[in-house]
Formats: sequence, C-alpha cells, structure tokens
Amino acid sequence: MTIQNMIDWIAGRDDQLEINRIYNTACFIATLFCLLAAIECISASLSPILIANNFFYSMVLALCFFLSRFKNQFGVSRFLGIFVLIFIYLPLLWIYNGGSASGIPYYILMFSSFLTILIVGKKDSKNHKTLSGIILLIFSAVVIALILLEYRMPGIFYQYEDESIRYFDIIISVLFALTSNFFILRAFMMLYFKQLDKVKEYSQQLEQLVIRDSMTNLYTHAFVLARLSEEIEKATRYDRPLSIIMLDLDHFKQVNDTYGHPFGDEVLVKFSQMIQSTIRSVDIAARYGGEEFLILLPETDPQAASSFARRLSTIVPKIQLSTDVCITVSGGLTQFLPGDTPDSMVARADTLLYEAKNEGRNRIKLSAC
Repeated sequence: MTIQNMIDWIAGRDDQLEINRIYNTACFIATLFCLLAAIECISASLSPILIANNFFYSMVLALCFFLSRFKNQFGVSRFLGIFVLIFIYLPLLWIYNGGSASGIPYYILMFSSFLTILIVGKKDSKNHKTLSGIILLIFSAVVIALILLEYRMPGIFYQYEDESIRYFDIIISVLFALTSNFFILRAFMMLYFKQLDKVKEYSQQLEQLVIRDSMTNLYTHAFVLARLSEEIEKATRYDRPLSIIMLDLDHFKQVNDTYGHPFGDEVLVKFSQMIQSTIRSVDIAARYGGEEFLILLPETDPQAASSFARRLSTIVPKIQLSTDVCITVSGGLTQFLPGDTPDSMVARADTLLYEAKNEGRNRIKLSAC
C-alpha cells in the first residue's frame, strides 16, 4: 500500500466533504502522537496523571476518528475533540508537565493547527465565523489563564528535579510539534491537490462535452469557427497559407430514408473516424451541421490541400459499413485570401460545395484563386 493509498483510506470516502476527510486524517495523526507522547512521558518518568492524560486524549481522538470516518457524525466528533482539548487535555498537560518551563508551549502550534481544522467548515457563514471566533477566544483565554495561574501559584505545577530530563522533554516536544504539523499539513496538501486534479479532470470533461459533437466526437460548429478566426489571425500576421474544406455526404437523406436513421448515424460516425485518422494533428475537423463537415488545414497551401482532398475522395468509398452501401462525398476547397473573415471563407467553400453537387457529386471543387 502506497502512502497516498494509506492517506485515502484514513481520510475516508470520496463522497465525504473534503474538510471532513482532512479532519479524519488530522485525528488519526493526532491519535498516534498522543500515544507517542504518553510513551515519552513514561520514559522520562513524568507524572502518572500526565501519562494517563495522554492515553485518555488518544482514546478520545480515536473515538472522534471513528465517529467521523465510519459513522459520518462530523459535528459530534468535532465538538468532542474541541471540548476535551481545551478544557481537559490542555490544562492537565500544562500543570503536570511543568508549565511554561517545559516543552508544552511548543505544543501550542500543533494545537492551533488541529483546532483550525476542527473549527473550519464548508460554509463560511456569519454564524460560523462567530462560533469560530468564540472557540479561538476560549482557547486563548485558557492558555493565558494557565500562564497567569503559573505566575501566581507556581507550586501547583510540576517541577523538574533533573534539568537534563526537562531539556529532553523540550526537545521531544519540539520534534513532536514540528513533525505532527508537517504530517497534518502534508495530508492537507495531498488531499487538496487530489481534489484540484479532480476539478481539472471534470473541467476538461465538461470542456470536451461543450466543444465536441456527442455522436461523431468531432469539434462543434461554434468551436471550429472560433478556431478558424484564430487561424486567420495567424495567417494574416505571419503571411502563412491556410486552407479549408467544406464536405457534404452525397444522398445522405436518401440513405436515411432507405436504411433508417441508426444506419445513417453509423455512416456519420464511420465517416468522422475516417477524417480523424486521415488529418494531421494540427488540422481541425468539425461536424458543421447535419451531414456537413468542415476541415481546417493550417500551414497548407492550395497544392497540398488539393492533394489531401483527392486522397480523401478516394478513401471515402472504401469505408466499411454494416450494410453494403458505397458512400461518396462532395466538397469545396478554398484558401485564405487577404481580408478574409471566417464567414467569407466558409461562404466561399460552401458555394464551391454546391457547385460540386451540381456537377454530379463525388468530387471536391477547388477555388480558382
């Protein structure tokens, strides 16, 4: 199992809110660090109450993880985690671990990160902002109260008898705080980037639905005209050739009437696949409407475009269909002229297409220019 797979399992199902998945991960990490803190307290021969406090909060966090991850009770889990952290775990930790002279102040950074995840919600409403502010004030008030209590009544706080143990505790606390923050933020960023990848994927799929014809998978009428406008700008700016071909399947209405619309759809799909397999990667093919198709040939002069058109005319009748029918295509080919617009180029190609139809079909008429 990879680290990413492990984080995905800890975070929970993909249909959960992302903040819930981040919270689940933070709870799991915090549970492990509380257990490690309890073991560290045992090795340093610290107060049994402190050891029990760490074990107690690790069980609370495990329960919070279970409620959120498996029962989807995020609200209950969050309330339990916040309440125990502020009013039980932190005060006992501060008193029985030596107060400000110990490594506890370094845990404040870790607590702040965890508390932020606990109080962050999906909707940043006014009520939620108010509640978050109150929780933050309560947490700050508890920390300040503990500092003042230590100043006025130092005797109730644990006093280290061995300075080496105190510094050992400080070093371990710093390492725990930094490491836990690293793993919490790392899990957050990994989940964030995973969600970002999903958004990009969905965006690309949506874009394809918008710019691709659902039946033929060729580009749509609107998209090809927008691209034609861009190609005309390039041809004008850099004085490069540009050709377009307007195509229309011959007697397509008769094919539909004789063999039915499902077979007509098959013809459109097979013809589109043939176009896609024939054009270059820089060329753009679109279903212009019904049985009409438009192909943009950037960087293609009239001679090369004419050669391509002749090759296309010879390939079309060879398309294999479920019914023994030979299809042909008529077309109009024109090239970019100074002052052209998308409308003028398409209109010229369309005129040539209908001239090809009138001259007997199964041919591509070239512009005289």
